[in-house]
Amino acid sequence: MSRHHAAAPPAPAPASMRGAPQEIEWQLDATDLEGVARWLRDTALSHSLTVTPAGEALMRDRYIDTADRRAWRAGYTMRLRETADDAEATLKGMASSREGIRRRTEWNERLLQASCEALLAAPGAVGRRARALAGRQPLVVLFAIKTFRRRFRLEDCDGRYVGEVALDETSVLADVAAESGVEDIRRVEVEAVDEAAAATLAPLVEEMRLACELGDSQRSKFEAGARAAGLERPSVAVLPPLSNADRRRIGIGALARRVIDEQRAAVLAHEPGTRLGDDPEALHDMRVATRRLRSALRLFRAWLPPEAPPLREQLRWLAGALGEVRDLDVQIERIEAFAEAEPDLEPLAALLRIRRDGARERMLAALDDPRYEALLGALEYLAASATEGDAPALTEAPALLARQWRRFNRLARQLDADSPDEDYHATRVVGKRLRYAVEFVAPLYGKRAGRMRAATTGVQDRLGAHQDAAVAIEQLRALAGDAGGQLPAATLFAMGALAERYAAGMAAEREAFPEVYRRVRLRWRALERRAARGKKRARR
Repeated sequence: MSRHHAAAPPAPAPASMRGAPQEIEWQLDATDLEGVARWLRDTALSHSLTVTPAGEALMRDRYIDTADRRAWRAGYTMRLRETADDAEATLKGMASSREGIRRRTEWNERLLQASCEALLAAPGAVGRRARALAGRQPLVVLFAIKTFRRRFRLEDCDGRYVGEVALDETSVLADVAAESGVEDIRRVEVEAVDEAAAATLAPLVEEMRLACELGDSQRSKFEAGARAAGLERPSVAVLPPLSNADRRRIGIGALARRVIDEQRAAVLAHEPGTRLGDDPEALHDMRVATRRLRSALRLFRAWLPPEAPPLREQLRWLAGALGEVRDLDVQIERIEAFAEAEPDLEPLAALLRIRRDGARERMLAALDDPRYEALLGALEYLAASATEGDAPALTEAPALLARQWRRFNRLARQLDADSPDEDYHATRVVGKRLRYAVEFVAPLYGKRAGRMRAATTGVQDRLGAHQDAAVAIEQLRALAGDAGGQLPAATLFAMGALAERYAAGMAAEREAFPEVYRRVRLRWRALERRAARGKKRARR
């Protein structure tokens, strides 16, 4: 019997997933399901709850994914469920259990039949996401389970439906057609319809846990099935940090290839979440990885083979496809936040969401284009290629950093409150290159590089906020001209007021810039000294 503790409602969902359907569920392992059923009938009334048998069913589930495990890598499971009279597809998040509770994003869609073909043709929430994830890849079955479930409906004293209890006898099957299982699971699942219901059910769950000697389930059914099938969670290979000896020995070309390998891995890691489209941060991180790759190819071009420069144009194409959706994500997030206080902006948010749908179609077409696959292959080849006559990174990196600093400093020191927006944007562009250069060579210089990286991030935050506001103002003007006839007069007026807020924000960023610029100058001087000492030691 497990250690007992109070049952508590789960933590709030991340902001990026708010509005998505949520499952709130306690999962408890049991040895005697009949005893649990008797306890429910005898005890629920003491908690002002009515328990009503809601039927039983034999469910056959097949968990599916692409061959490269895109759903799993994105943190989701895809399931096809078949009962005697129904077929359903589910896409569910893989949130870990906390005190027996799992809170997961969950979409369900009824199908004509429980097959991959029917899912990929389905018009609803699960079908759309399955098509986006799979792209040109087929869906394959990972493993199958069979569950006999007895359901009990829970209502409060006012007759309001608050959830249900499911008593499950599950077998993880050796193969899809098997009848006997390689692992058997007996489990009690209590699902609450919402947060208020979770608070109502928590005392019942805790008392049931104690009285029936139930233990918190440490693994979901998917995790149990994956383990039985010998499947491991997909992971992205992470290069080990450089040792002190490696820092002294590594060549500049080898460092460049290390950077390319890391950023290519980041593109792959964030692709599944980008395809799904429910968490804007996945797309943001994938787009940043493409930018870093372009910057690395530019910075290290003297030490890379002739096949490298053309890849910058391919990365520009990919970044453009990602950027169109990302820019709309940023606009929508801001407009929706403002719309909470200014409802007249909601028609604008609705228009932007329609445009985002079109941009996502174009982005997914790019990710399914053989050109994207070829780009990944070329980057892999580049990262693995050998380097002839590689000069020590410690002797070459100082000049690379100094070049990026001079370009940034030449523009940054001329900025003042009256400088044109274009000057701030140009400074932001070269500042980003400086930041990436510092990140790339950071393994050579330890803490001083870390402090310089933090300082350049501060500069980028200010310049980025300024540029985002400038772009937002131009976009509002363009929308007012192009789509003004589709928007109510009150919305157009609210857009004008919003443009004024953005302009005020730009003024605030200009006022704050001198301080972050002062900090980055101080950090640069410290890093410059550290790089000079490293170069001197490397030449001994």
